[in-house]
Amino acid sequence: MITFCFSCGKAIDIRDCEFEKNPKYCRYCVDENGKLKSFERKKNENIKKIKIILGYSNEFSEKLALKMMSKYPAWKNIIRQEENENEDSK
Repeated sequence: MITFCFSCGKAIDIRDCEFEKNPKYCRYCVDENGKLKSFERKKNENIKKIKIILGYSNEFSEKLALKMMSKYPAWKNIIRQEENENEDSK
């Protein structure tokens, strides 16, 4: 059976050893205890990957990372809350 990571969208096979620790997240999104990595840590990892793979600037890579992360259940509310706070401060 295949499911998808709530943090990054990666397909997870139920035979994946990390699946037993936390069935919502893939091995790349959890720490050694099966706990979801922090939002900031995952955001920074995604920014770094985008910069390396696609060669975009830091600013654009951050915007793209946040746009991608906003599609996943683990981060949707966090990003929405940050957007609301930014609008309120204007």
